[in-house]
Amino acid sequence: MTTSITPTTDRARRVTRNRPSGPGRRGEPAGFMTRAVAYVIDAVVVVLLMSLGAYALDAVVLLATGTTTGTDFGGMPSGWIVTLITASTVNLVYLTLGWWLFGRTVGKLVVGVRVVGADGRSPSFFRSLVRALMYAVSAVFGLGFAWVGLRPQRRAWHDYAARTWVVYDWSAHSMSNYDEDPLPPRS
Repeated sequence: MTTSITPTTDRARRVTRNRPSGPGRRGEPAGFMTRAVAYVIDAVVVVLLMSLGAYALDAVVLLATGTTTGTDFGGMPSGWIVTLITASTVNLVYLTLGWWLFGRTVGKLVVGVRVVGADGRSPSFFRSLVRALMYAVSAVFGLGFAWVGLRPQRRAWHDYAARTWVVYDWSAHSMSNYDEDPLPPRS
């Protein structure tokens, strides 16, 4: 069961000096460092997806022809262009599908944040695609990402373009006796 996170335009613009900490921050805009950690985790996931894809392709070609694809591109000058296009495509698909289907990527899941529209739901496919495409623009010299730390609304350029917010999605956790003493008594 999920609860609705509703960052209305007024709530997103409201800036309080004493923001609550911990699980009570649910629905509050996520900060720069939280989003940066999620970004690094997502970059690792994209690299792993590309590596697995390259090894799978190499294995299929090896089985079919008896030779490898030469995924190291054999020092070809255009090899980096192919790698860049492949990485961009994998990244675009990964981000768009993650935000559209789940409201988050693996990185955002790990750090406890979610991407939402003004209605508090996961963005539509179109908004997710716009957001993913604008990631490249935000990455130019890091200015679009730096906007999260510079602006009180904590939104990057791609958030403004897609009309989305990244909010904390922590659930409150009631403490049990097990949490107080996780180790069983020695006998």
